Amino acid sequence: MATLSKQKNGSWKLYFEHPEHGRRTSITLGKLPKRAAESARVRVEQLLACRRSGTPHPPELAEWVGSLDQPMRQKLARVGLIQARPQLGLGEFLRQYLAGRQDVQPDTLDQLERVARVLQQEWGADRPLDSITPGDVDELAGKLFARWAPNTARRVLARGKQFFAHAVRKKLLGANPFDHLKGLTVKPNRERECYIPAEEVQQLLPYLPSAQWRALVVVYRFQGLRYKEALNLRWEHVNWEAETLTVPSEKTRREGKGVRVMPLFPETLEALEELWNLAPKGEPYLFPDLRSRGRDGKPGKNHNLRTQLERFAVAAGLKPWPKAFQNMRRSCATDLARRFPGYVAAEWLGHSEKVAREHYWRVPQEMFKEASRFRRVPRESDTAAEANSNKEPATPPAGTGSDKGQAGEEPGQENGCAIGCAVCTNRGESNRQADLAPEAQVGSVSRDSSRNSLFHKHLATRPGLEPGTREPKSLVLPITPPGKPQIAKAI
Repeated sequence: MATLSKQKNGSWKLYFEHPEHGRRTSITLGKLPKRAAESARVRVEQLLACRRSGTPHPPELAEWVGSLDQPMRQKLARVGLIQARPQLGLGEFLRQYLAGRQDVQPDTLDQLERVARVLQQEWGADRPLDSITPGDVDELAGKLFARWAPNTARRVLARGKQFFAHAVRKKLLGANPFDHLKGLTVKPNRERECYIPAEEVQQLLPYLPSAQWRALVVVYRFQGLRYKEALNLRWEHVNWEAETLTVPSEKTRREGKGVRVMPLFPETLEALEELWNLAPKGEPYLFPDLRSRGRDGKPGKNHNLRTQLERFAVAAGLKPWPKAFQNMRRSCATDLARRFPGYVAAEWLGHSEKVAREHYWRVPQEMFKEASRFRRVPRESDTAAEANSNKEPATPPAGTGSDKGQAGEEPGQENGCAIGCAVCTNRGESNRQADLAPEAQVGSVSRDSSRNSLFHKHLATRPGLEPGTREPKSLVLPITPPGKPQIAKAI
């Protein structure tokens, strides 16, 4: 018969007679709801009955035992209620985990294996899995951040957290020792990001040793492909007639975007035409020589292309680009976003607009130069020059009919009147008087064009608004458009 007792700290303790020697013993259940503690008491009584009678566990009881975490299993095994599960070492657990990950790409599996080697070098392959504590994890994190770049250390710790989360789900551990580590996602490193101008790529191309190298750099910079996407290109992916490129992408295959089609840009088209003319007959890949440089004999791995590209850049008189292949893709994404809508550029390069904003779109240096010439408030000299260019001519052009005494023209005919009536004659006389004495007509209106028109244009007081006077019903001001007769306008 098992009994429950609640401790002062809120945890439950279960008392029962030991099945072997009959002495009263206990196990601590922890802080549980009363109903859960009662359920555990019933299960323990069933285990005692099976142990005394020597009968196997019923299916429901066996399922409950199988669902227990490792700490509770160890407590029940110490008092002889169940058999102890053999302790699993770190190395064996990692081997089993990696063997079961058949759903990931080979590159991802390589990364997982690399992290597994780091953990075994730190803690040993034979160390019991349940003996690794959060303190051990903190010591590992300190070493990794001191040894590697922050993003590399975060990636290793995130993989380790992934391993031990699987152990918790397998009931091999009661808690994940990595759980207290937060913010392990890879963050953009702006110090190593840069925009690679197209002019620098053009300067580099003559120093590359082969047509494959030239085409590869052009594909990275002007087509924006990922590292393995470019190396895995085949000639069947190039559509010469439609000028498009079909890009298989293993990275986005699980998201239903294993293939994307993007246009062949002019720089890429020219480089591929040169490469096609030099390609061996029957060769399926665009870059066979660069794919087969792996030390392990596998194509597409361990090319060491980055260090070779750095040597070529130094020979061309350029400063080597940090993270050259990622920054070439980032520069292409920036160029496309400046010319095409964001969703179009993101679709062509195989990522979302959110990812592009966070990791790809950057401000090129030439935009700063354009901004230094962007003026929104005109200067006084610019305003004066514009006013002088739009200034009305002092005398109307010949043949307009505005000058008195022109040959073959009677008074009144300069206003378009064919017979020279009295009304048109008087109107033309008024216009000529306005031309002779403009200042007398406009009063105090200033014609100084050197003033800043943005703040001082047309601020002069209209004539006739002085205190104690009445505003005239109309005022005739001369308006003389260039090349046309003078026409009086009443305001």
